[in-house]
Amino acid sequence: MIVVSDTSPLNYLILVEQADLLQILFGNIIIPQIVFDELRGKSALLPVVEWTQSLPVWIEIKQTHLIANPSLDILDKGEREAILLAQEFSPPICFWSMTDRLVKLLPAWKSQSRGRSVSWTRRHGPV
Repeated sequence: MIVVSDTSPLNYLILVEQADLLQILFGNIIIPQIVFDELRGKSALLPVVEWTQSLPVWIEIKQTHLIANPSLDILDKGEREAILLAQEFSPPICFWSMTDRLVKLLPAWKSQSRGRSVSWTRRHGPV
């Protein structure tokens, strides 16, 4: 299974020192460049920045070649790029996010997934 992640799941797992669970559960994780940049950005916490300085081999950074649909404008750049990147792969795909804003977009995204099997996760309540 191909797993594409946005920033939040990685950020929280790094902070609780459980990022290795991703490799155990999924093998490789693909993230867009913008997600990597967010993990290293000005608002990133030191443990997260340090984690990115020695990126595990099971994290792969890729650029999307798709152009965002205006319906994705309610999302931040990391979420938007992760969705576009996930759309470039063959099934099965798991898009991993922790934002409730995606709930509104899921029906439209599934209809645009061109026959791909799409699953996703989101948080329930505050982290």
